[in-house]
Amino acid sequence: TESPPPSEWYNALVAPAMGYGARGILWYQGEGNVWKVEEYKEALSLLMQSWRERWDIGSIPFLIFQLPGYGALAPTPAVEQWGRFRESQEWAVENNDDAYLVVNVPGGERTQIHPQDKEGVGWRASRLALKNLHGQSIVGQGPSLLSAERSGSSMVCTFDHGGVPLTAREVAVDGLLISGASLSGFAIAGSDGIWMAANAVVSGSSNVVVSSPSVPAPVHVMYGLENFPLCNLFNTADLPCAPFRVETSNEPNGIGVNFWDDGFDSLNPNWTVLTLAGSVSQTTGQLVLDTGVASGTAQAQVSTLTDETGTITSVGGEAAYNYYDHQLSARFDIASIAGTPDGANQRNTFYFSIGDDAAGNFNSWAMDNGLAITLEQLHHPDVDRWRLVVTTKVSGTETVEAIGDLSGLPAALVYTLDGTHAAIEVEGAIFTGSGWTISDGGAKLSGNASDLSANLSDYHLAFGAYNLGTVTEKTVVILDALEVTVWVDSYTVWALGWGVDLGSVTNDVEPDGMNNLVEYALGGNPTNADAAAVLPVFDVQNGNWFYHIHNERTDDTNLTYTVQLSTNLVDGAWQTNGVEWVSDSGLSNVWKIVTNRTDVGDSEFMRLKIEQND
Repeated sequence: TESPPPSEWYNALVAPAMGYGARGILWYQGEGNVWKVEEYKEALSLLMQSWRERWDIGSIPFLIFQLPGYGALAPTPAVEQWGRFRESQEWAVENNDDAYLVVNVPGGERTQIHPQDKEGVGWRASRLALKNLHGQSIVGQGPSLLSAERSGSSMVCTFDHGGVPLTAREVAVDGLLISGASLSGFAIAGSDGIWMAANAVVSGSSNVVVSSPSVPAPVHVMYGLENFPLCNLFNTADLPCAPFRVETSNEPNGIGVNFWDDGFDSLNPNWTVLTLAGSVSQTTGQLVLDTGVASGTAQAQVSTLTDETGTITSVGGEAAYNYYDHQLSARFDIASIAGTPDGANQRNTFYFSIGDDAAGNFNSWAMDNGLAITLEQLHHPDVDRWRLVVTTKVSGTETVEAIGDLSGLPAALVYTLDGTHAAIEVEGAIFTGSGWTISDGGAKLSGNASDLSANLSDYHLAFGAYNLGTVTEKTVVILDALEVTVWVDSYTVWALGWGVDLGSVTNDVEPDGMNNLVEYALGGNPTNADAAAVLPVFDVQNGNWFYHIHNERTDDTNLTYTVQLSTNLVDGAWQTNGVEWVSDSGLSNVWKIVTNRTDVGDSEFMRLKIEQND
């Protein structure tokens, strides 16, 4: 049977108790929310706030039970969906007063979503309550991470351990035995974002040193974030460590890729390196051309690998984004560009390119199809002058889209592309002339380039350096950092978050009569037949008004909701005349409830029309 909507549970079981006293509330979350990681942070926070207001007896403490392990064992370390949801629960606890987290990993059962071990869960909750609600002088919480810092080839994690030492503990969970001889459940990653199982050793009373021979320069560390984690860090009060992950602040300069969605992590942009000539090197995103490299012989680049459809093939395990479907932004910090070309038509150049053959052919004249943005010195003898050149290639035919002269070498460049439109922002220099529109105080090129989407079957993103002139000073081009952001629409983020291929917006996976767009727009679960709990509801009040109540997203301006009336279902003549808006009621930063009504008169049909704008 389908579960009733949350309002029925609340009205039947919670609201009647709100006239009585309460010392605290135990909240054990249902698993149906596990696919709504970001929404859950706000939802749980609002639940705590609203219950406290309605109970009207001050700040009632909440004990939040973190979901236990469930699902198959991960073959390699990974931040999986249930791990992300546990992070959301911890976020809500950390961002609300008088809220406490009952850690439930290690624990759970791989094939039983409601595990049988209630005693251990209850014991840990009782320790929290006795400590924080009743003031007993006991250890109430297991280890929780305070900080993580890189030390050589290791990550040093420091914990709040409740005043008692850290330890590895033998754990029996779902027929599996985790040895207490050493710590389990830790993983680290370098700048490539690939998680590797790690050795972990307790150091002193509050530190754990984490390392792996496969990761000589670690950047990230995590613990216990798989769906069913096998982890065993406790304190000697027999209380488990809360799962965590962290990116250190002392990450070496280099290449990073960020996606506009917290649901993705461990990003592996799949960069490869190409260098031609032995005196060219590339390290952590820095391209260095040595002194004395002959004219035209030095190339260095870093580029992405893609498949034939133009999608990044290795981003946290997701085949994700097509560069020409989404806006792409790239920022380049330039430490120095030196070297004096020694003849006419010779200059040093730096490229940012996207094209079907940009890997290995990142400069504009080498590509067959693509777009190249070039920062280049002007010809000798004006070697202190720089310019930006935007060039497109379509089937080998080159078009110079824009040329912008600069007042000097910029400190940073920010490129924004969406396939047909390109904008270039400059820091530390201004444009003195341009073939495109100059805006933002002369510091921005912006215009429409040739549409390449029909020509690019295999896209590569690349940046590189090239010399047209003998290098006279070491370090021709150094990039302090490169950060690329692919901006994706809210629907795409939502669709990828369910862990299955949902198909198009018109597809109905379950099916339950609601296609993916309706599921997204109303807050449904596209993998579960939940139409009865999600679709609009109707009510007649006072015998005079017919009320229509539905959910609306507030975080996607591309959605349009329209309540309409019709006298019949034959001619399709739907209209808004006769529909009266009544109220909006905010549920969270993401959702609101909208109420409309029409008078009870002649027979009419009422519907909600949902449209997704481009």
